[in-house]
Amino acid sequence: FVKTKTPWHILCFCEMKNQGKVETGNHRGNLVIALLFSQYLVILVDCHLRCAYRRNQKERTMPLVRDHMVQDIATFSPATTLLEAIHGMAAQRYGFAIVLDNMELSGLITQYDMMRWMARGLDLEKKTLADIPTSRPVHVYESTPMQELLRIFNQRRFRRFPVLNDDEMLSGGIMERQMVEALPRSNLLAHYRVSDMLISAPPVITPDTAYMEAVGLMVKWHRGCLLLTSDEVTLEGFISETDLLRHRLDPR
Repeated sequence: FVKTKTPWHILCFCEMKNQGKVETGNHRGNLVIALLFSQYLVILVDCHLRCAYRRNQKERTMPLVRDHMVQDIATFSPATTLLEAIHGMAAQRYGFAIVLDNMELSGLITQYDMMRWMARGLDLEKKTLADIPTSRPVHVYESTPMQELLRIFNQRRFRRFPVLNDDEMLSGGIMERQMVEALPRSNLLAHYRVSDMLISAPPVITPDTAYMEAVGLMVKWHRGCLLLTSDEVTLEGFISETDLLRHRLDPR
């Protein structure tokens, strides 16, 4: 029975018919068919319920976005000035914020976007987010499995995602840091070194580099930090996007 696709109740009936134990077209034959078919249905329903139970248990153990998301993401309206957005971004530690227009997703801004605003010389006090073109961000749901989120990350290369609840309302966000934390631990990573992942040498500045020059380098290289050296050899530290933005707000 294992190697055939024919239902077992039909095979049983054919075997009984060959042995002369049942004949079709009479009451006894019809009764045997009914009994065999009813038993087949019972086994079929039982298998279906067992599969549904195992699938439900698997979904319960699978990490979801809601298990790793952050909830206190900064939000702005299109009427927010660029300077106000920088202030709001500096007050949190996630590096991105959501633009909401009438409680609906309108855009996503990052610290890198703010660096570009400064590099372009925009008037941060007069320009608003409505004046800056922002694409509608790709979002996920609280119930999205982390495995599905990682698939989207690998395909689209987005690093930050707004998270919506079942009512299509913003409930938080998730970014690379949370994705890395959700990854299963593997001994294979022990064989890799930083040099295996380094694409190009990071940009280097000195203490004499001008502020706007550092901003321009960060935008040009599309890097989140700059290495600070005293003699282009000795590493003294690094300057991040957050450092440059906070200095813009408080130059002291």
